[in-house]
Amino acid sequence: MTQKLGQEQVEEKETQYERTSQGPGLDTRQRMNTYGRKPLIDQVTNGWRGDVKISEEGGDYEPGFCDIEDEGSCPNVSRDIVRSRRFRRMLALVAVAAILAYYAWQAYLRPRLLEDWEFKEGFISGRGNGTYGMAHSGDFDGTAIKDIDVALVPGGKADHEGKRRLVFIGDIHGCKKELLHLLDKIDFDSAKDHLIATGDVVSKGPDSAGVLDELIRIGAESVRGNHEDRLVEAAKTMLDDDVDVPSAATTSKGYSKDAALLKQMKPRHMRYLYDMPLMLRIPALPLAKHPGKPHIAEEITVIHAGLVPHVPLEKQDPYFVMNMRSIDHKTHVPSALHETKKGNSKPWFNIWNWYQDRIDRGRSVDGFHVYSYAEWLGKQAPHGWFEKVRHVLPSKHNDKVMPQVAVYGHDSKMGLQLHRWTTYITETMTINHFFLRASHANVSALAKFYTTALKPIGYTLIIQPAPGLYGFGSDYPYFWLKALEPGETPVSTHTAFNAPDHKAVDDFWKLAQEAGGKDEGAPGLRHDYSVSPYYAAFVRDLDGNVIEAVCLGK
Repeated sequence: MTQKLGQEQVEEKETQYERTSQGPGLDTRQRMNTYGRKPLIDQVTNGWRGDVKISEEGGDYEPGFCDIEDEGSCPNVSRDIVRSRRFRRMLALVAVAAILAYYAWQAYLRPRLLEDWEFKEGFISGRGNGTYGMAHSGDFDGTAIKDIDVALVPGGKADHEGKRRLVFIGDIHGCKKELLHLLDKIDFDSAKDHLIATGDVVSKGPDSAGVLDELIRIGAESVRGNHEDRLVEAAKTMLDDDVDVPSAATTSKGYSKDAALLKQMKPRHMRYLYDMPLMLRIPALPLAKHPGKPHIAEEITVIHAGLVPHVPLEKQDPYFVMNMRSIDHKTHVPSALHETKKGNSKPWFNIWNWYQDRIDRGRSVDGFHVYSYAEWLGKQAPHGWFEKVRHVLPSKHNDKVMPQVAVYGHDSKMGLQLHRWTTYITETMTINHFFLRASHANVSALAKFYTTALKPIGYTLIIQPAPGLYGFGSDYPYFWLKALEPGETPVSTHTAFNAPDHKAVDDFWKLAQEAGGKDEGAPGLRHDYSVSPYYAAFVRDLDGNVIEAVCLGK
């Protein structure tokens, strides 16, 4: 009854309010105060907050793990964590670390791993022919492997004080004058020094017979190069007084030159050429106590062109020993070209150095190709537990295979190549060095410019004997910067540097501009510059000199 009367009173007041609101004299708030009506916002009570929840089973309600009404639930805790500054800083650091890790993987780790696999692929049994396919020797009319006389070894039994020297010289190519100049430069003494040439001592130059006479006179040795081999083979049919020298018009240009050169050869020359071994083996030098630079403490093999790694010297193919430039990294088939049509070619010395370094570090070569039944039995022979443990652990040297150093010539297009396990002996240069006169104000900046620009072609700042004087080169300062006197104006010049490959030309062009040079010609082939593929790039230095990097192909 009370509830009903209360409801009727409310309805009566609302009716009175509606009637009165139509009349003048009172504003809305006055009317609301008059009839006891409050604003709606004051009537909101949120009574649901005081409700007691009951579970479906009828017991007390317990909040769940993801109940948003529970302050300690997962969503609420996660929200508080995300809103905190510490979490945001940590998230930023993780993002930066992830970006750096991705960059390190893409720029360094991944290329290294891929390159390592490419080098390893050709060694593994069952993957194509691999090295196993090249494990045979070809025909060679002469001495395949010759060991150097122990009396000539520096630090050997005949040289306890280590005063003897072994002098290696690259492709001489009939340049007697340059050979004599070089020997004089190094104070060569045939009584205590022994000269070893890396082949191709004849042809191209003006005095092949004179070079051979000088080598014979000083007791020098040389391995057989492709040019000597051509002469030896040609001599079997051409050395006849009744045979006329064929002209280039009736035969190939090379055949005609070989025939003309053979006519200049005396019996002593031909005997010297024929006695050249395919490979010259030098034992580890007794006084080279410390492996690595600057001493070579391992066995040295001198060849003209290259060797297939993991193939015994006795099984190397003679033709490729004298002509090799690259190796297919999947099959280990050598090539006389820098790049074959298959696109799998790698410089042979890169694969050689990878393999020798693996042996030197004591890393396993299990699963690599073998070459004979006896070698296979040796790998299958049982070992005790101590031998097995010792085989797994890294060691200084592998017991079965020892690393070797290869000294070679032949491939002048690659430029100077000095590696741990291979050394390329460059051909004789007729130009010893040259100077670029730089403005006095710019000489320091130019030195920094050339230090950066010439790095891709293998040139570094070797010497700075005086202020304003800088010598750049690979193994010798061939290129010099010299400051002019204050007030003198430099004369613009054009200097071209040999680059080992197209990438070196591209890098030269890019780095030279980053160092302050101006573009004078983007990398590309210049078909009107040479009959050979002429890939070059041009940049103008700070003094206005034009410098060029060129890779001249065949």
